[in-house]
Amino acid sequence: NDNEESVMISEFVPISRGGGNDELPSPEIDAVAESTAKDGKKKAPKKKRGFMLMSTMRKPSNRLANADSSGAKNAPNASKDNKGKGSTLKSILKPSRKASNAEDHTSQIEDIDGGDNDYAVPGKNAEAVHRKPPSAKNVKRMLKNPETSANLRGLYAAAAAYIEREDYDEAEALLKSLVASHRTEHGNVHSRVGTALHNLGIVYLKAGRHEEALATFAEAVGVRMQVAASSKKDEPDVAATLVKMGITNLLLRRFEGALESFREALSVRRRTLGELHPSTARVYNNIGCVHVEFNQFHEARGAFEAALQVQRHALWSDPRNGPLRFGTSTTLCNLGYLYKNQGLHHKAVAALREALELQESVLGKHHPTVFGTLDALAEASARNNNCPEAIRCYNAILIRINSTGKGGEMTSEQRRASAIALYKISRVYLKQKDFDAAVRKLKEATFYARGLGDAGLEAKFQTEMENVKRAQKHAPNAKRRE
Repeated sequence: NDNEESVMISEFVPISRGGGNDELPSPEIDAVAESTAKDGKKKAPKKKRGFMLMSTMRKPSNRLANADSSGAKNAPNASKDNKGKGSTLKSILKPSRKASNAEDHTSQIEDIDGGDNDYAVPGKNAEAVHRKPPSAKNVKRMLKNPETSANLRGLYAAAAAYIEREDYDEAEALLKSLVASHRTEHGNVHSRVGTALHNLGIVYLKAGRHEEALATFAEAVGVRMQVAASSKKDEPDVAATLVKMGITNLLLRRFEGALESFREALSVRRRTLGELHPSTARVYNNIGCVHVEFNQFHEARGAFEAALQVQRHALWSDPRNGPLRFGTSTTLCNLGYLYKNQGLHHKAVAALREALELQESVLGKHHPTVFGTLDALAEASARNNNCPEAIRCYNAILIRINSTGKGGEMTSEQRRASAIALYKISRVYLKQKDFDAAVRKLKEATFYARGLGDAGLEAKFQTEMENVKRAQKHAPNAKRRE
């Protein structure tokens, strides 16, 4: 997800795939400015689960900017494109660690993650424009004279297509050729050299070669900073690469390095783009995620709330902006998770409910990210002692899962997701001491597990059923339903 890619450290947003983009998840703006200006060595705790890092992603398509707030009417066809495909339901209710988020890109047009046609979102990107790379013959022809604008654009388009196809070796070879050509033609300090290095770092990031990515981004930052010293208009490019460095450090679990990179990026963006620019909000969000890693929940909450304040201001000016809606929903999800872990369940519910509405307006109702937020909202509602709302959310997941099959057939992923949702509903009924309803839902979950041929999952549900029945015997005032 590197358009700016969002990396996710989240427990509840179900993502089948993730990538390495530009930002993470963001207090009052002044409070964050103060907290992020402080340095201090702290021991990195164990990895936290539940937060999405927003990263620099490719710009979304224009039709995303026209998403109708009333629902999926004018939203991208993510749900339609994924109907009947088990891959879109992979990890539903079982979160992964990565996510992506949209960001306006401020860098040069040659930056691979600044293209106008793609909107990277969690899960498989149904909205991606699947570019066919030019033939090897055409690439070879363009490499003979790569410094013309037309050829350079064509070569970057080829590199982006290679990355989209996960053909990282081809992308790496092409971008290394461009780095060498630009250095020969323009010297070591030139904007084109910085751009080529930045894009080469993206290749390494997406390929999972994080050490090489970090070294390449550091080299790109050095070049771009020297270019920016003589041309302030290039400063946003410095921030874009700094954010990538932060993401890479985070993936390497080097949290001090991540925080330092994000703070530098924040300083640049506040200076060049202003306090109320969405790109500034995304860095606040990422800083919040790093604070979570250090158990600094007060600072994390401040950072997320600062990001949200900026995003709300931007939405007020541009309420139909799909990428901005999705970015705001990411911050709200992060806040919801943080509130939940601080025992502020009513606040968690409010944040997640708003996030869900924004996500549905952009992604439709059947996207994996929407399922994940529904799941998180259900859990927060149950913890807030609003069991009927929790059951409603889980039932909504079940209905949507069942509506995505073709010809009435369910995929194995849909069956598994349904089984887990039913199990979670049984837990809510158990919380209400409605044992009969809990047993009934566990029987339904067992049916789906049996259809999967998953003996382990089926045994787990059977054991849970026996536990519920034993508990019922010792609860004379238990609810009973026919």
